[in-house]
Amino acid sequence: MQELETSVVHRHLDTKLKIAGIEALDLLVALTISAFMGFFFEGGILGIIFILCVPLLFLSTLVLVKRNKPEGFLKDFIRFTMLRGFYSASSPLSKLENRRMPVTFGGEIE
Repeated sequence: MQELETSVVHRHLDTKLKIAGIEALDLLVALTISAFMGFFFEGGILGIIFILCVPLLFLSTLVLVKRNKPEGFLKDFIRFTMLRGFYSASSPLSKLENRRMPVTFGGEIE
């Protein structure tokens, strides 16, 4: 009888990239905020406060708010708030009949 060939399977292949316990997207957003603050406040005490303290405050707020939330929460929240939609589970059909909504067939809006 031949022996089966085996290979090593690494665990947690589906985990997201985290840097110091912070998701990469969150860190990228904080660095982007810092870069924009750098354009407006170049130097001085006010510049240091806005360039360093505002992104750190943003990151600390994200760490506190995202506790016990799934990974990718910020991305999904931004996508949910930016996309327009009508979500109703209990409104009567008479309200929906007057509302025009685009219907897509094969990627084209008709």
